[in-house]
Amino acid sequence: LWVEAGGRELPEPLPPIESALAGWRLEVACGTAAKMPLEANPGRFSLAGRIGGNCAQPLWRGLADFADATAAIGDVTIVVEEAALNFREGQPCNPTVSLAISGAVHGEQFVTHFTGPLSHVLRDTRCAPPLDDAAIREFLIGHEPRAGADGARFSLQIPSILSGGAEVYEWASIAAPAAGLSGANQ
Repeated sequence: LWVEAGGRELPEPLPPIESALAGWRLEVACGTAAKMPLEANPGRFSLAGRIGGNCAQPLWRGLADFADATAAIGDVTIVVEEAALNFREGQPCNPTVSLAISGAVHGEQFVTHFTGPLSHVLRDTRCAPPLDDAAIREFLIGHEPRAGADGARFSLQIPSILSGGAEVYEWASIAAPAAGLSGANQ
């Protein structure tokens, strides 16, 4: 009836919570006293930081820290040796990550470190052949990693009883090609 009589809209009984708190600022320090256990995981975590800013849209600034957690990628269990997410004042939606994981693929150990802001994370992988960085990258995104550059694994084991008395020769030195040979790469 109000709208029909005067053509005006009814005012809202209470303003939305966002507008009521828009002028208020919040600053709450929070954290864990020690590393806390993760549920159903051997890992631990801790938090240290502040929730603050505009009450209508508060942001977390601080550090989320994890250690000794496990995760599964397919049938392989990896260990999150340490991980930290640092939510900074100037970049609350682009935290800096520091992460070290380890595991084994095709029976070979690897360790991978990730560091930098989430928008541009750098990765460093340490592994022995037949694994390489590309194989670990494929594994981490959930694909079956290949084993070595051509996908084949090769190993040669000679029983010590057969290797006894074998003659060992030095590699022959190969002279460098003379300058000016036609067809030689220069």
